[in-house]
Amino acid sequence: MRYSKPKNINQIIEKTTFSQIIKKSAFINELNEKIQFLFPKEFKGYYRVLEIEQHNILFEVANAMVRQAFLFNQKKLLELINKEYPEIKEIKFSINPELNSF
Repeated sequence: MRYSKPKNINQIIEKTTFSQIIKKSAFINELNEKIQFLFPKEFKGYYRVLEIEQHNILFEVANAMVRQAFLFNQKKLLELINKEYPEIKEIKFSINPELNSF
């Protein structure tokens, strides 16, 4: 330790798991804001992006009725998402009854 080279603290912090979690969280929050403007107004507040993977995007929806509406409009919604994120090929949904208008 006594003879080790000094290290840049920013480089050390960037490599930590916590830093990666913060970056991913910030990305998901930014994505949620963008998606709110892409999707129809009647869905606003009843969904949020949980995860984005290679070719999938996972939404959390408030109830089965909202999920069905998303499924019914899935092709149109995927086209809207593809304008910003062309790599997304599939939309998945997860129901969370505790999700209220936020």
